[in-house]
Amino acid sequence: MKKKIIACLLLILLTTGCTTIQNSAIPDIINRVTNNKHQLCNHIKSGYKFYMPRGLDSTKVDESNEIIKGKNETYYLYIDLVDYNSKREQKYEINPDYYYSVIFKKNDTSGILNIRKTENNNYIIQAIYNYARIEVETNEPNLNKVILNSLTMVTTIQYNDSVIQSLIGKSSYKSSEEVVSIFDTRETESNSLDVDDSYSGNEEEEYDPDIIN
Repeated sequence: MKKKIIACLLLILLTTGCTTIQNSAIPDIINRVTNNKHQLCNHIKSGYKFYMPRGLDSTKVDESNEIIKGKNETYYLYIDLVDYNSKREQKYEINPDYYYSVIFKKNDTSGILNIRKTENNNYIIQAIYNYARIEVETNEPNLNKVILNSLTMVTTIQYNDSVIQSLIGKSSYKSSEEVVSIFDTRETESNSLDVDDSYSGNEEEEYDPDIIN
């Protein structure tokens, strides 16, 4: 009997959590992320690490770009290690023409969330924070969940300075002016996410939870 009660309680908690996100306003989702004091990381790459929400999987990666697959969406992550290393100031501007555009702050660091609606009634989400940028296209039923996933990943980014300096010291490493992103942040005529299909990163390295950067 106890097992049945515990199972029911867990089911209620899980269901309530999903319902809360689906019915939340975007400002509430942003506040949920920015007020979260836990700095958990479960995804480690050369020079950086962050928390990747459940249900997502990194499929391609190089020194600056990463493609992250979900059940219905593909997230395109770009890490600007050059600007991070030089501590270049990040400036953001709200776009009043977008469906949603807001500057937010977490741990005294500012970021921006941009959402624009496409001609086919999908949404392109762009989340930028701490020299990391994610872009992803989704539909309306999944909008809140994808916003939460995007903000969670960029706001949990942590950098390893010694590794980054070593990477940038390599002659093969591209500067921020030369780097070619796997997605184009400019709006196309169809106002859809323009992805560079020629990108071919390395397959995801096996994650070892015992490794600490």
